[in-house]
Order: sequence, then structure tokens, then C-alpha cells
Amino acid sequence: MKNFRYYIFACLVVALALGSCTSKEEEKKAPAMSPEQVVLKFYSLLAQGGKLTLKEAHGMVSSKFGPVDPDAFRKWVQDFEKGTKIKVIDTIMPKEKNKGGLYVATVKMEVATPSVFGDAFISTSQMNLVLDEKANEWKIDFLAETNVYENDYKNGPLEVKVDSAP
Repeated sequence: MKNFRYYIFACLVVALALGSCTSKEEEKKAPAMSPEQVVLKFYSLLAQGGKLTLKEAHGMVSSKFGPVDPDAFRKWVQDFEKGTKIKVIDTIMPKEKNKGGLYVATVKMEVATPSVFGDAFISTSQMNLVLDEKANEWKIDFLAETNVYENDYKNGPLEVKVDSAP
């Protein structure tokens, strides 16, 4: 009878031990900053300007599709209007990896840019963020490699593309 009790006790201990174990997927913690927070911080850094803040903003950009040259990044963002206000409208979080094997979140926002005519010019935009699984951080897809519409543009016929170079 004692052996039977020990057997039941041992089975109970093993069941509890296995039940409390979690898989690797469950152990993963959410990144410290949400996609919305990353976008708002990124635009806040751009509005501040300056070498250190632009360097920090550059560090928030995903290098998954290749590095973004710091000088080119500075040239692209140097004309960002400091008075621009960003309001997050919606965030679409990924439930699973996309076809490229990435978790991609989409942040939809309202952008209010100061205008010389008085009222701000308001437009809507969206930004995709890629989860850097090693660093457990959301990174901005600055080159729009995960944007479906951008890929359509890149792969579209040459005749419909407009050259915006000066």
C-alpha cells in the first residue's frame, strides 16, 4: 500500500512539474516598447533634429533588408518639419509571421504638418515595423520593404513610374 501511495505521489509531482513548464513561444516577452511608442519616439527624435537624436532615430530603423547609410538617412529626414504632429489612429499587430518569415506590425497615423496658409495640412499615412527577434524590439521599415503597395510600385511597368528627381 505504501508503494502505491509513493507511486501516486510521484505521478502527481511529475504532472505538476510538466504542467508548469512552458514552451519557448510562451516564454517570449513582449518588446519593451509597442509599435505605437516606437513610431511616436521616432518622429519626436526627427522633430528635435541634431546629430545625437538623428543617430538615435537611425538606430530605430530596421537593417533586415540591408543597412541604411547614416548620411543618406540624415539627408532624407533633414527637411522634417519640427512642428509636425503625429497621432496614432490604429495599430495592426501580426498574429503570425508573414511569407518572408517576419512579424510586421502596421501603425496607421494622422500627420498634421504646419502650413504657411495657417491651418495644418492633415494627411493619413502608415508605417510598418519589423520585429527584431534577437533584440526583442520593433524596428521601423524605413525603406518600405514590407509595404505591399511599395512592392507593386517597384515591380510595376516602367512607363507608369514618375521620376521625382530634380
